[in-house]
Amino acid sequence: MYFKKLSIAAALSLSFVGMGAAQASNLVTNGTFNTLSGWTVTQLTTGDIYASNNAAVFDGSTTGEFITQTLSGLTIGDTYQFTFQVNVSNDAPASFAAYFGSSTLLPAVNGAGTGQYVTYTETATATAASEVLKFQGYNSNGMTKLTNVNGIDLTSAGNVKAVPEPEVLGMMMAGLAVMGLVTRRKQSASLA
Repeated sequence: MYFKKLSIAAALSLSFVGMGAAQASNLVTNGTFNTLSGWTVTQLTTGDIYASNNAAVFDGSTTGEFITQTLSGLTIGDTYQFTFQVNVSNDAPASFAAYFGSSTLLPAVNGAGTGQYVTYTETATATAASEVLKFQGYNSNGMTKLTNVNGIDLTSAGNVKAVPEPEVLGMMMAGLAVMGLVTRRKQSASLA
């Protein structure tokens, strides 16, 4: 009888842990830039923006050049997180900015860079079911590189996005086992 109750309690606990858990999904296509497919390229001189070594390279000297991608299936009012890495060469005055719809994810970063990738994590709220993700950059003497662009849906109406880690489930099961042992000892002690 005792093990039946414990089994039912464990099954109910696991079912509650799984309720509402949903995987966050990457909304960006080809954020690693093995090519520029999935992106719309606007450049004043052909070859100013290209894919190289898994990065979108901004090699032009004008701020009128950018890449965009329309993200569809968004939920109006939901918050989305974007991560991306930018490497501005340290030998040139440069500028780089990022936008999501009417929101500025990263205001213009101006000046010579470090020559190393810097990771940015920014959030924005969708104001339409489709929004344009835009990266704009220029570099007058060197190259500005963009890579590892990810757009992650942080919230969704009525769904909890947290997925329990395996360690949490293991700790929960261990706790149930300890509770079972304590209860069993108490029952054995009361019978003796």
